[in-house]
Amino acid sequence: MKRCTRCILPSTYRNIKFNADGSCNYCETFDKIKDRLTNYEELGKLFNQRIDLLKGKYEYDVLAGLSGGKDSSYIVYVLKEVYGLNVLSFTFDNHFLTDYGRRNIDSLVKKLDVDHFYHQIDWPLQKEFYRKATMGLGLPCVACSQMGFALMYKIAYDRKIPLVIHGRSTHQMFKELLPGSRDTFLPLIKSNLTPYTVEDIKKTQLTALEKMDYYLKKILDENAYNKFMTLYLPDMEEFKKAEIVPELLGFFLFHPYDEDMLKDTLEKNIGWQRPDNDKSLSHNDCAIHDAAAYIYSESLSYPLIAQELSTAIRLGEITRENALKRLHAETCLKSWPEASMNIFMKELDLTGSELKKALKVNKIKHKLLRQYLRVNAFFKKPEFEF
Repeated sequence: MKRCTRCILPSTYRNIKFNADGSCNYCETFDKIKDRLTNYEELGKLFNQRIDLLKGKYEYDVLAGLSGGKDSSYIVYVLKEVYGLNVLSFTFDNHFLTDYGRRNIDSLVKKLDVDHFYHQIDWPLQKEFYRKATMGLGLPCVACSQMGFALMYKIAYDRKIPLVIHGRSTHQMFKELLPGSRDTFLPLIKSNLTPYTVEDIKKTQLTALEKMDYYLKKILDENAYNKFMTLYLPDMEEFKKAEIVPELLGFFLFHPYDEDMLKDTLEKNIGWQRPDNDKSLSHNDCAIHDAAAYIYSESLSYPLIAQELSTAIRLGEITRENALKRLHAETCLKSWPEASMNIFMKELDLTGSELKKALKVNKIKHKLLRQYLRVNAFFKKPEFEF
């Protein structure tokens, strides 16, 4: 399989092009804005402007998700202990939270004395979302990420919490930087990189919510859609009239992301536990991670971890050689991950034959989508506005 000579994105990746040297357009685009995205002195000023403006004005300064993994645990620790913020943390229990994740959550909450609650999901609705996202798209994590972010936002909106801090790493946030990108998070990231104003935040968040509404209508049936809108999103008409709305803010846009430093800090200061099979870019807080990774890879014809590793290469955090080694060490991509897949299929009432049939259909769908996007980009030639 042909890969970019700088990163490790394959020729099957959507909208990818290679120049004469064999490097891809994703690397070329990133080069144009790398200095801006890694100038943490200036980025820190943007983060501090928000803290100085909003700290102490409401019952809680920030709402932060907490899964027990390294990223969310580190964020809650820094917000509380370094910035001195009044943090409300919460766990979106997606039905697949591991005992490992739960132990780290309970330990952190106790040691930091931070307010926290578990949100028990509406499982019938979540189950349908998982099934539709998996069988119709081959993208199971869409169900968790969309519902989780929507819920975070609704909680903050209802409780008048001005900042919603999410824990997406730089590898996750920067993986789709390209003209014409379909990444729905890019407008939020772009907004985060500008000074805080209520008017701009409301405009950006409203656009993001409307995009979510568009995709939800494509995935869910009418009953499930209406239930989702009631449970997980604020009323749009009230939202438009609100004097202040929460900003969804990426912590690692403003702070360097060093995975080893995160883990060392947490171990030293709060007794956070590494997983037994600790490795970079792992997700030990989710029991179906391996199943989801396999489904993605089979449906999209490339593994998601290749995107994150490619971003790490562009940031100078890992060599291409070591990134390839890490990619090949992801055993769940090589064969059907039995243990994780059994949990996934049991909870969603799926059989192996049903799922494998859906994967074949979704592989064709995504191949056709890649062809459409390539033709669309050729004729429209979108500009990169970031």
